[in-house]
Amino acid sequence: IYGLGKMASHLFFDLKDSDVKVIGAIDKGAINKFEEYPVVTIDDDIPKADCIIVTTTYDYENIKEQLVSKVDCPIISLMDIIN
Repeated sequence: IYGLGKMASHLFFDLKDSDVKVIGAIDKGAINKFEEYPVVTIDDDIPKADCIIVTTTYDYENIKEQLVSKVDCPIISLMDIIN
């Protein structure tokens, strides 16, 4: 999950008891609000995942552009999931 704001908090809560395994988060400040998940910055090595969900909807295209060269998985906007 990219971003650790309010939308990410809701997403973490919703996924907590599901079959989806969250392996970590990516955040500019790498401030870990969820102790059970490792947090890295976009400049760190990003762990392999099936996809990255970007919860920062206002800057999705810019974030996606930065991530595309670093990962080999789909980068999905939370808004696309909701819609």
